[in-house]
Amino acid sequence: MLSSPLVDPYLVAQYKRQIGEAKRFGLIKNGFDFDSWTELRFLNQALKDLSLQDYWESFDATGKSTRVAPTASSAQPQPTSAELAQLPSLPGTAP
Repeated sequence: MLSSPLVDPYLVAQYKRQIGEAKRFGLIKNGFDFDSWTELRFLNQALKDLSLQDYWESFDATGKSTRVAPTASSAQPQPTSAELAQLPSLPGTAP
């Protein structure tokens, strides 16, 4: 999701890389420690208070999703084509 408030490992890795690049190209004189510059306590508490800890997808430092794929036993059963055929059609659509 593009509009995520999460400061996940991927975002942290991107900021650290950008800090290093900015220093290398002379855009800033000194680098700084991103981890000591951020305070995630308030964000994490707000997400917890609003029960939104798992609402947005989090990514690891390489950009891979950290969301656990559902197992076959936890996945919602999908309707069969016969069950779908029994559903009424929407007005203005062909049956």
